[in-house]
Amino acid sequence: MNWKTLRAKPGEASNVPWLNTVIASDPSPTPLTINIEEYKNRIQDLSALLDAQNPDLSAFRSRGGKLIWKVNSADYTANPRWSYDYYDKIVSTMGQSAVNSFLRFYVAIGISHDRNAGKNPVTNEPVPNYGDFISLIDDWVEKGKIPADRQVLVDMSTAPPFTVRSSLPMCRYPQYPRYTGHGNQKDASSYICTR
Repeated sequence: MNWKTLRAKPGEASNVPWLNTVIASDPSPTPLTINIEEYKNRIQDLSALLDAQNPDLSAFRSRGGKLIWKVNSADYTANPRWSYDYYDKIVSTMGQSAVNSFLRFYVAIGISHDRNAGKNPVTNEPVPNYGDFISLIDDWVEKGKIPADRQVLVDMSTAPPFTVRSSLPMCRYPQYPRYTGHGNQKDASSYICTR
């Protein structure tokens, strides 16, 4: 968020909906004027509710839960390293075998937080960002089909026939896609998932 959007003119809302609606329930505070001490209890309640810090997901697993988790590598709002660290803590707590039975964690390269999109900084073309996660989780839960370690994300036209313009692997953490040195760089088949 641009710093200028955080500044509000006197009498205006701060343009920070989370602050005004969820924390303060008041349109007047801005990041520059808010007295955090006044909202300390509300912030602590929200933190306890929303922060994912407990690496023991055994209760979720024991109820038959399945989780497909994707992190975007260019997300500057929710740092992807937080997700890497949390996943590593889950594995350390539960063991890799147990985690493999209910969780798949993928890293999508070059995608940011905003609208789950990204641009190649060299070509300025869209980064492949679409994958059918609903089918992945449905197939795992209902058919026992374990999601592959390598999924393919695509960039496609938004109108029929939805022509695929480019594709890129989305690899299971801690792997990442590496170009083989052969083939079309806009085709996922020209990449391998490696460490």
